[in-house]
Amino acid sequence: MNKFTVSGLNDYIKDVLSQDFLLQEIYVEGEVADYKKNNSGHLYFLIKDESSKIKCAFYCYKNEEEITLENGMKVFIKGKISTYDQNSTYQINVDYVEELGIGKLKREFRKTLEKLEKEGLFDEEHKKEIPKYPRRLGLIASSTSAGFRDIVKVLRRRTNMIDIILYDSFVQGDMAVNNINSGLDYFNQKNDVDLILIARGGGSYEELAVFNDESMARKIFASKIPVMTAVGHQIDSFIADLVADKRCATPSEAAEIISKYYYELPDILDQNIIQISF
Repeated sequence: MNKFTVSGLNDYIKDVLSQDFLLQEIYVEGEVADYKKNNSGHLYFLIKDESSKIKCAFYCYKNEEEITLENGMKVFIKGKISTYDQNSTYQINVDYVEELGIGKLKREFRKTLEKLEKEGLFDEEHKKEIPKYPRRLGLIASSTSAGFRDIVKVLRRRTNMIDIILYDSFVQGDMAVNNINSGLDYFNQKNDVDLILIARGGGSYEELAVFNDESMARKIFASKIPVMTAVGHQIDSFIADLVADKRCATPSEAAEIISKYYYELPDILDQNIIQISF
């Protein structure tokens, strides 16, 4: 018979858990619940999924970045299992917390937005004029995307006066920002197009969030050539849209705007002929 005192049993369980090396550095992804912050700055919360929950403690001396948690926030945490003897409970002593999902992306968006807005990157006085009759369009898009096909279709239906120079680029994922920035550099160095269009069709917020990248915004702002954007759905708006010289709701709309004066040119000529005939 293994006979314990209550304290002795708690101590034994604590020793067993502390000797399990797998529990000394664990990584858990879940949702924050029952979040509290005490007067000392320590954070206490539950991390949960669809069927279970675990207590967590994130002590202030570990929280160097002073992260603020909210109930419902999706997080990724690093820590180790520890026991609390008095209540015979175990918890995760957290060393690191990272927010995940759309919440994180939108917080980063607001942070970048405030920073660039203070610097004046969105001010109208910096917007370059979009040429009425562009002869060469520098298009940064994926050659396999529906957005690219829509642009070509609309432009070719409305005019044959615009040459399309495609810089084939990823428009989502880890390579997208570098690709798009390289495209902006390419057209500015060549300096042989009248207008640059960055285009990508619809997608999830996570897929489109690359267009909130600060380095891309600065590349667009620094471009010597006017830049238009046509990213996502009509209701979407990203940092790249705000810094661009012209934002279009969809790739098709961008093509219509770019070709507007070519498309209207026959009517203008007809009116002039009629006026001359009188």
